[in-house]
Amino acid sequence: MRVSPEDDPPEGSRDFKYKEEMYEVQEKFDEEGDRVPGGGGQTGRLQLREPPMWIIIFGSLIALQHQHVHAQVVIDRYPHFASSFSRGRFRAEDAPPSAQAAFIEFLYSGNFWLPDGTVAYPHRSVQADYELAVHMYSFSQLIGFPELESQAIQQILRLGKILTERETLAILALRIRPNFPNICTEGWLDVYLHERRHVYITQLQKEERARARQAQANQATGA
Repeated sequence: MRVSPEDDPPEGSRDFKYKEEMYEVQEKFDEEGDRVPGGGGQTGRLQLREPPMWIIIFGSLIALQHQHVHAQVVIDRYPHFASSFSRGRFRAEDAPPSAQAAFIEFLYSGNFWLPDGTVAYPHRSVQADYELAVHMYSFSQLIGFPELESQAIQQILRLGKILTERETLAILALRIRPNFPNICTEGWLDVYLHERRHVYITQLQKEERARARQAQANQATGA
């Protein structure tokens, strides 16, 4: 009896036919998925929802800057801060971009990074880091972050040992306050700056007395 090619296909063709049928099934599945929201089609891939984000608004009404943070991070790590958000928004004081980034880093990690001082780095960088630490202290006072306050104090004390009294006072008076008049130095920082100011004035007085004595000595020698 003659056998039909369909009943006894050539070797290998059965596998080919099977694969072809599977392709048709897959193609049909994709077409149906395209018509289902979130389906398996090319235009309806299952999309994972992004976790909700909250917004921290820095600055005045004239120049607002926005930073985003995952809501769950704030809720889990800092519930007292989470209660300060209104409709997923929080208005913070104005601050330079470096301070904004450092604050967001603190919310995620519990730390804001600064060089540890074991390796020498440019004096200008020391001044910039000191300025950043002052902004972090201000955040800690205005928002109520004891964890951030302790870190800011530690950094201010460390960097203050590298800077002179004149430099620490000048950074606040000439670089911070003119650009960020709402900076908060209440509490510990006011006491610290008062002590630095006292030391600086005492040094100036000593230098003035030394110059006066030298002038008298020069005058006596000339006479």
